Amino acid sequence: MAARRQPSTTSLSKYARASSPNLQNRSMDFCNAFWGAGDGGVDVLFARMRGATRTIEELRNFWKERAAIEEDYAKRLAKLAKTSLGRDEIGELRNSLDTIRLETDKQGGYHATLASQIRTELENTTASFHARQLHHKKTFQAGIEKEFKNKQAQEAHVNKSREKYEQDCVRINSYTAQSSLVQGKDLEKVQLKLERAQQTVQTNEREFSNFARILQETVGR
Repeated sequence: MAARRQPSTTSLSKYARASSPNLQNRSMDFCNAFWGAGDGGVDVLFARMRGATRTIEELRNFWKERAAIEEDYAKRLAKLAKTSLGRDEIGELRNSLDTIRLETDKQGGYHATLASQIRTELENTTASFHARQLHHKKTFQAGIEKEFKNKQAQEAHVNKSREKYEQDCVRINSYTAQSSLVQGKDLEKVQLKLERAQQTVQTNEREFSNFARILQETVGR
């Protein structure tokens, strides 16, 4: 038996226009219908949050690798710029060759600056956001997931105890019907089974009631 959700005390339904349908159907309030039928939306929401955390982690690693590539490229350009080029030349050709080395060294500097910017503005920012995601998961989401799993376990207990109670009721009805059709020792056997079933149904009824109450309290929180 699925527990009924408590109406929200902060619902915006009171602001609905008179022409809006189903004003009395509080079960359709956003907060009460947010998770969807059977709380199916919870798994979707948690999956999206896990996916978002994984995406940010992948993006952080991407920027880290990109910065490393730029840094390595800058070092190689700087090393290349120091290579001797046209030492035997003079005049305009020598000036042109020196310009090539100078521009290569500048390009190395640009890539070194770019590597630093990627680390500062992209990698570090992404890492900071990823840390906030992990903190949020530890502080808020983990507690919600724990409560949700607890709710699922309680619903399973309610359903199992309800099935046992209903099975007892079916057996009691069956034994009661049989008692009117048999006599003698057969009747004694049926009556014995009926008494046992009646004792069992009382226990299962109490368990069913207790599990349903605990679930209702959990849902009410």
